[in-house]
Amino acid sequence: WDLLPWGFTPGMAPNTQDDLDTSLIGAFQAEKIDNVAREKVKKMVPCVGIYSRGYVLPEQGTWHLDRKKAILKAHPEVKQLYGQNPLTIVVLVAAFVIHSYFAYHFSQYSWLAILLGSYTVGAWISFILQVMGHEGTHRLVSKIPAVNKLVAVFAFLPIFTGPFGTLWMYEHMWHHNVVVDKSLRYGVQSNPALKKAFLTLIFIGIINIMMALSATFLGLTMLVTIPLGIIGLRSSKFPKSFPLPPYSRFPQTLNAWTFLNIVTCVLFNVGTLYFIGVKGMAYFALSALWMNGLHPLGMRQVQEHYFVKRGQPTYSVYPALHALTMNIGHHVEHHDFATIPWNRLPQLRAAAPEYYNKGLYAYKTYTHVLFEFLFNKGIPLSALFDVEIQTPTGPLAPAKAN
Repeated sequence: WDLLPWGFTPGMAPNTQDDLDTSLIGAFQAEKIDNVAREKVKKMVPCVGIYSRGYVLPEQGTWHLDRKKAILKAHPEVKQLYGQNPLTIVVLVAAFVIHSYFAYHFSQYSWLAILLGSYTVGAWISFILQVMGHEGTHRLVSKIPAVNKLVAVFAFLPIFTGPFGTLWMYEHMWHHNVVVDKSLRYGVQSNPALKKAFLTLIFIGIINIMMALSATFLGLTMLVTIPLGIIGLRSSKFPKSFPLPPYSRFPQTLNAWTFLNIVTCVLFNVGTLYFIGVKGMAYFALSALWMNGLHPLGMRQVQEHYFVKRGQPTYSVYPALHALTMNIGHHVEHHDFATIPWNRLPQLRAAAPEYYNKGLYAYKTYTHVLFEFLFNKGIPLSALFDVEIQTPTGPLAPAKAN
């Protein structure tokens, strides 16, 4: 789940003949996009995250598409797991209220209490909120699209400074088609351990600063275009394009829902400062930083798509207490069947054990992921793919087999 493609340069759109055009992706539409004609061409994906800009790697989405077809052929009953889980709303509201309470509670104590509280309970609650928001972006909460969008909008308010919920409805759908765009979230696996730790620590902070700036300029722009559209001086109430990332890559986000998301972000942040204070804001910010950074739960960013085994672009983690992380560790399962809500993913694994318990690498715990990430240099990029890839230093040919 790499959060945003900040490094994208307007005009460098991944819409050449062999690339999957992000402008084709609609909210909730991952499975409606032509994944690739995999027998004819391996489409290349520009990785434009804050640490992966300059890498162009072959898409891996068809790995899941092929698995899905095979599983459905062997276990057609899996379709019975499709659907929505309205209880996600209950979990979301409870987590939101508890998180807000802890922001107030810890604000009454020292900065050390803020630091410790955010690293422990804060990171965990932020993790739950992000999972619930993720369910909203996949339309797994309700059959009513607006309900899913509202879940996505509100779930991310304590985590991101800008309208992440509405953006993710598009960016995350694109990710499901290409998969490989998230394989270098915290930088290349061959980096020294200290560099990995540092880049991971500041990851979400950079994103939130960039998101705040982009959202501010976009919000101000919409405050001009909306009135002009209403009185008929513009053909549209919203801009058709925007020069700053991530909106430069996903112009579909320039709509009323994103404006609503910006307004809710402003109200939430101003309300937090007014009613709880700077320490409350710090608690939310640090909780998000740990949950998407140097913390066992932050290793979800690594666990999901860092290559550990050649030919396997996605990985699951199976901790003892799945319920405490809302089963989000079942990530291969989720990418195989993005139409199954979080509470039914263990049932999918149980229904098709030969596809999940055999032949795939999986982690035991998030702490296991942390140690592997910091101290394992991983597989060289030249040994991962059968095609030439692009790197910031130039093209890299596939390594020859011994």
